[in-house]
Amino acid sequence: MKIVQATLKAKPGYEDLAEAAPHGARAEYQPYAVNGRTVWGRADLQGKQKEYCICWACETFRPEAADKGCPIIRSVLALAAETGTILPVWACPAFAAKG
Repeated sequence: MKIVQATLKAKPGYEDLAEAAPHGARAEYQPYAVNGRTVWGRADLQGKQKEYCICWACETFRPEAADKGCPIIRSVLALAAETGTILPVWACPAFAAKG
């Protein structure tokens, strides 16, 4: 398996954000299979989409329902399926914490 190391360079004015990144602005990228497609991703984030996606903590999200209970995540998942990407939601205007 090929593994690629990359140093991320921040845009001018964003250097402090790159330095604060948990991976130290340096990460390993590797290929793996998602839904029958080979994709590239950060090795340290593989399999952690549920851990980081706020939908799993949202009252509206229904992962077992065909419509997922939310038009926003439904659109995100449709885009992910179309493009072969994994798109955890980090922020959402419709978020309602499970209580």
